Amino acid sequence: MKNLNISLAFLGLFAVSTPTLAAGTSTGALTVGATFTTQCTVSAANLSFGTTIPSPVNSNVDVQSNVTAICSLGTPYKIGMGMGSFTPTDGCGGERRMIGPGGTVRYSLYTDANRGNSWGNGDPACPNVASDTGSGLAQTIPVFARIPTGQTPAPGNFTDTVQVTISW
Repeated sequence: MKNLNISLAFLGLFAVSTPTLAAGTSTGALTVGATFTTQCTVSAANLSFGTTIPSPVNSNVDVQSNVTAICSLGTPYKIGMGMGSFTPTDGCGGERRMIGPGGTVRYSLYTDANRGNSWGNGDPACPNVASDTGSGLAQTIPVFARIPTGQTPAPGNFTDTVQVTISW
């Protein structure tokens, strides 16, 4: 009986340690690919001239806000500003108008801190826009604004909505 137990234990070890033989192997290649397209998005922070502007407006009221563009790496883009609720007096983004109690207040948007270049919508007649090349990350573009002196608006809240457009 002792011999039988030893033989079965030996056979068990042999069965565990015997390698399996492969019938053969072959290799191939898996090609992996993707096509990415260019993309851009734009968002804008609200622009507020404040809540304590005296009337009459005896000096220019200057403020700054931002738009944020996110474009694919290496993608050139342009950002235009719509005309708002009223067509500007020059028809091209010069003086826009906010509407409020009993009338309007003139204001302008600019691409530069000196407020010398009115921000256009990008149409051929109004080409002055902000432009850059995408980095794949958020890029902040300043928006400079001014309410010019010489206006006497009625007290109250004045607003306008300007469409911001990015093209690439």
